[in-house]
Order: sequence, then structure tokens, then C-alpha cells
Amino acid sequence: MLEDGTYDLDIQTDETQVFAIPVDWGQRLQVQIDAKLPKAALENSGAFSGFAPEIYTAMRSKASVTTSLDEPSDWTTTPLGNMWLEDDNAWRTGAMTPDVRYLNRDSSDSDISGSDLPGYRYVEVNLSLMKDGVLIPYELTVKRFGEAGNGAPEYEVSDGLNTPAADTTYTSFEEAVAGDDDVAGAGVSGDDTDLASSSDSSGEVPMLALLLGGVGLVVIAGGVTAVALARRPRLR
Repeated sequence: MLEDGTYDLDIQTDETQVFAIPVDWGQRLQVQIDAKLPKAALENSGAFSGFAPEIYTAMRSKASVTTSLDEPSDWTTTPLGNMWLEDDNAWRTGAMTPDVRYLNRDSSDSDISGSDLPGYRYVEVNLSLMKDGVLIPYELTVKRFGEAGNGAPEYEVSDGLNTPAADTTYTSFEEAVAGDDDVAGAGVSGDDTDLASSSDSSGEVPMLALLLGGVGLVVIAGGVTAVALARRPRLR
């Protein structure tokens, strides 16, 4: 994140650098790039070579205004590919935004509508040359104009509004857990003897007793059959 001031930086071919600058209501942002072009940059520049600074909002929409028809007089207008014809190889360019205003959202101009909310503005700087690996030192100057907070929207405060009431009763987690423990405790009170006695007093026969009785009958029947077979006379 950057504040107002001048920063000494450098950039390589096809590199993109992004810097965040906070902007408030009533402020506009301007950034400027100053570079002394080395010989390698002049020898490897073409029709579309040069610095291309842009400013974007936090919503990734463009925030910088188009300045091609109204650039500051001290910005370089000569294409980078023709800079070798100039006596001075100093290069200056930049980008700027309109003031941050609430009603900018109603503008049909995309350069204006992108500045309808305060927040971070992201300055993107990239360098395009015909040859990779060319390093160019440059200065980035950041300046915010306008009084911070000026023109911020004001909202009317009303004391006559009632908040809606919930239709159901809220039960806290602790109350719910305590209630579950009471229910679970009621189900496991007493011992096995109590359970057995309660079962006997109700007159109901446990399932396990029925199963054991059935197995006993089968064993007795098998024994009787075996004795009867043993007593039968053998044929000779």
C-alpha cells in the first residue's frame, strides 16, 4: 500500500506491478511515471512499446479517465518507438481518476461511474518492449487531491422503527444439553434387579426366557426319541 509521495522503482519487460492506494469520498488520485530510457529500451522499442499505467477499483472496474485528448502538457506524447529521435530520452506519463462522488454511479460514462465508492484504488504499471530482460528504473509519484470525506452521503436516522420480534423461543446450547441429560438419566435409573422385578410384576414373559424354554423342549424331545429307539427290538 502506498501513500502520497515519490517512489524509486524498476520494471522489466512484460512485467506487471500493482500498487494499492486508499481514496476517500471527495478525493481523486493521480499517478505519474518518470523514467530515463536506457539505450536498450530505445533499441528494442516498437509501435506499441512503453509504459501503460491504469487505475482500477476494488470491483476490478476501470477508474482512470481517458486523457488522450487532454493530457498534462508535461507528459510525453512521442511514442516510445520514436524516442531515439528526441534529444532528451526522459519519458513521463501517468493516469488519474475523477473525484469520488455518490452520484457518479448514475453516469453513463464508464470513466466516471467507476468512482462512486471510496476504498482502495489499484495502480497497474506494465512495460512493453520487443526484447525481454530489459530493466528500466523509474519513479512513481502518487498524489491525492481533495478533502477526505467531503461529499460523503448522509443518511436520515429514524427513532420510530421497531425491530421485529422472533416468533419462537430461543433455547441456548447449555439448556438443550442439560435437558438431554435429564431425559437420558431418567431412562437409565435403577439396576438390573429393579428392571427384572418390574418386568415380572407386569406379567410379561421376557423374550429370552421364551427362547430358552423352547430350546429345552427340543432337547427333551430329542432325548425321549433316542430312548425309544434304543428300546426297539432288533431284527435278526
